[in-house]
Amino acid sequence: MVSSYCLLGESWTLAILLSHLRNLRNLRIEPKFFGYMRILLALCLLLAAALPAQAQRNLTVEKSAPAERRVALVIGNGAYASAPLKNPPNDARDMAGALRRLGFTVIEKINVPQKEMNRAIAEFGEKLNASTMALFFYAGHGMQVKGKNYLLPIDARINSESSVRAEAVDVDAVLDQFAASPLNVVILDACRNNPFERKFRSVGGGLAQMDAPKGTLIAYATAPGKVASDGDGRNGLYTQELLRHLQTPGLSVEVVFKRVRAGVARATGDAQIPWEASSLTGEFHFRPDATARPAEVPPTTMAVDTPEQIEQQFWNRIRDSQDSADFEDYLKQYPQGRFVAEARLMVRKLGGAKQVAAVQPPVPASAAPPPRSWFGVQIQGVTPELAASFSLKEARGALVVSTAKGGPAEKAGMESGDVVVEFQGQAIQNYADLPPMVASSEPGAQINVRVIRRGQMKDLAVTLGKPQEAASQQAAGKLGSDLEKFFGSFSGGVLFSQIKSIYQQKLVARGFELLPNDRITRVVRQGVVTQVKSPGDIDGWLAALDSTPDVSLSIVRDGKEAFQAGSKPK
Repeated sequence: MVSSYCLLGESWTLAILLSHLRNLRNLRIEPKFFGYMRILLALCLLLAAALPAQAQRNLTVEKSAPAERRVALVIGNGAYASAPLKNPPNDARDMAGALRRLGFTVIEKINVPQKEMNRAIAEFGEKLNASTMALFFYAGHGMQVKGKNYLLPIDARINSESSVRAEAVDVDAVLDQFAASPLNVVILDACRNNPFERKFRSVGGGLAQMDAPKGTLIAYATAPGKVASDGDGRNGLYTQELLRHLQTPGLSVEVVFKRVRAGVARATGDAQIPWEASSLTGEFHFRPDATARPAEVPPTTMAVDTPEQIEQQFWNRIRDSQDSADFEDYLKQYPQGRFVAEARLMVRKLGGAKQVAAVQPPVPASAAPPPRSWFGVQIQGVTPELAASFSLKEARGALVVSTAKGGPAEKAGMESGDVVVEFQGQAIQNYADLPPMVASSEPGAQINVRVIRRGQMKDLAVTLGKPQEAASQQAAGKLGSDLEKFFGSFSGGVLFSQIKSIYQQKLVARGFELLPNDRITRVVRQGVVTQVKSPGDIDGWLAALDSTPDVSLSIVRDGKEAFQAGSKPK
């Protein structure tokens, strides 16, 4: 309407101006004056032509509605000096990745001190407005003092009740950031038992109940005043369940947390019951429906990092990881990097499954000597947990995951589950010791290999093959390997998804990190390796799992096999 009045006013102005020009012709005025007036008239006509387009643009802007933006702050603290936690950094990294796939712009912070936590919270608040959906996720130590909840940065020094307020981060400071945002979710996996809960008179276990501000849902890993376990797998149990349901299409936010609560309660026998407080007034779905794609992440402007900064960021992301594959990826990308020594140490410590030929430290291709001999085994490191299930007195040697069909090791009688401790009289302390020994031996040489099988020493005579034999075996077996991978559930072993749900929960509770399509091929107890061919083969020992102290499984995932050890029963 305003634009219409402006146009009408300009039309009347032009009409009056033309009328005056006609009257002026009757007067004796210099012709130059009329030239100036013609120029002025032309400018007015141009202005009148431009105004409708401008008015249309104004009307268009008024009609458009702002699109919803999803913004998340994800923090995982585990590197505490007095009470470190293994899982929160993994929880935060995995949550950040899941949220990015769902279209969130994510601020991700791992193992941060108080000042950096406060800065991240302030940065988070600055991104929120009336068109944003906001989510805050925290995993780490938390505590309550006199009914108020605090999150602990890794540099917190808690010596008294008053020091909590000075050293920790008040959860209310996070809630204050939501004032501008109409829909907010707060997830606190911070109910873990911490060393301060009985230190002071007013400090209670777990977190205190909070009233959710309007438009906000607050989710706790367990009920107020209770504590939750950090867990033995890669993720805490609560975050593990949350990651499982977050991507399910068509679930409202309330249903997602209801399913998480049911899953955690089942896995813990109702010992841990997640809890929510909600005052949401609108509907929200992390993934709206089965056909909806994750929203695109809004474009952001960022500075171009130097190669050194990119390498540092890569290392910062993985340095607390408990997955050897992360450090192996670093070594592949940065064979001459600044953290090569630390990465190799972590690979050895975590004992990732490796092909023998790939275990050697990376060297430039031009300088790498050609492999001289073929042994034909896939090996991995021996962790203390694996050593217990294999009845080993100490965690040493190279654990044989599998042998190449028709290869030298198989011909000599080597089996999956054997632990190689000597190669031609040379002791093998770590699985990385074996590849150089094989590489330095001549093809055709007969090597005495000592293994531990079912707790007993056994000597095998292995005649090493040539690398060409390995290549021909791989080429001939490629089709069979692909078919075996495709028909994995029919070619021996049992899919995790085929096991009864009660046994699935028991395996998860014992710390096994299993996916639905993982295939369990062997069970190891007291040094005895048992082949699994059908669900019936596994039901018997699963029923007795609670009383089995040390157990490990051979798992095939995406065509790759490795042994995985569980934790001791609680």
